[in-house]
Amino acid sequence: MNPGQLLKKIRLSRKINQQQLARGISSQSALSRMKKNGHIDSYILLRYLDRLDIQPIEFFMLVNPNRFQESQNYSQRLYGAYYNQAENQHLIQHELTLYDKTKLIKYKMNAQRIKAVYAKIHNLEIDDQAEMTKDIPT
Repeated sequence: MNPGQLLKKIRLSRKINQQQLARGISSQSALSRMKKNGHIDSYILLRYLDRLDIQPIEFFMLVNPNRFQESQNYSQRLYGAYYNQAENQHLIQHELTLYDKTKLIKYKMNAQRIKAVYAKIHNLEIDDQAEMTKDIPT
């Protein structure tokens, strides 16, 4: 579902017409165009969502629920890794493997974050911090 279609669905469920939603934010025709093509300025979208009393994260999860599944799975595994060293090492290795495959820095940053939080919780030293952070831009 595109953002415009979802916005319309939410608007209708709140019994708000296009004029009411657009008033003071954009033209009604701009809102109508968004419904058709799904493209909108982020500032305007945030103002619409505020008027509809919906959090942006909720909105984007509804637009594309599959995109947030990976993040949710990571969060659940991260919670367990904070307290369990074996799971911690497994999750760090998993994130580093994803980094090696994709070269997306977020995975390397995740690995460092996991290691740092675990070390802080257990009063441990981070022995290879320089190695872990060498590719992370400052």
